Amino acid sequence: MAISLGGVTFRDMEVPEAVLFGGRQDVNVQHLIGGARYVQALGTDDGKIVFSGIFYGGDAIERAQALDLARAQGLALPLAWAGFFYTVIVEQFVAEYRKPTLIPFTISCVVTDDPVADAVGGVGGIATLVGEDLASAAGLAAGGGMAASDFTTPTMAGVGALVGALSGAAAASAGALAAGLADVNNAATPDVAVSGVMGVASAAGAVCAQACMNGYASRALKNLALGAA
Repeated sequence: MAISLGGVTFRDMEVPEAVLFGGRQDVNVQHLIGGARYVQALGTDDGKIVFSGIFYGGDAIERAQALDLARAQGLALPLAWAGFFYTVIVEQFVAEYRKPTLIPFTISCVVTDDPVADAVGGVGGIATLVGEDLASAAGLAAGGGMAASDFTTPTMAGVGALVGALSGAAAASAGALAAGLADVNNAATPDVAVSGVMGVASAAGAVCAQACMNGYASRALKNLALGAA
């Protein structure tokens, strides 16, 4: 496996047996009354790329010092191996001097850019993301007092109007929630209190659904803006 970082191409014992890469998806989970929940994907969070090897030979010290200098400078460097290519900053470089010709090391890199993913996520990718977000929002429409057909116009104007409508609906639901809580607190009879609790549960569910829908729609609007840029 050939691997290079900045101006250093790793060879022989320097080539790692494995490279740790990947990351996580930020997820927002909102728990509702009754045990239901809405889950919203917020975006990717790339993890650190980590690998180890052994500098070996007459230039082991110089090559180790070159990577330590890259760490100290904090420069964005290209990192490539197999079919992977990233732009990274060396966050940590740890080396163990054993002999002038034998220096084991571990490198940890923070991803600043993933050109391959950016290329895949071009205009077609953005359109797919927008469609998925609108579909996810439409799936929550009934709980938020909206119609699924409101989420079928993947344009800047259409989604922009949708975001505005959702903001207004959320404000109305928040008002209903406050009124329901007031009814519960001021209830003169058990029947009124029970009715108020039911109103609070309904309004709370609507507020959560509308917040999630607004999150999906707002992200779709941002992606549409990126695609138009």
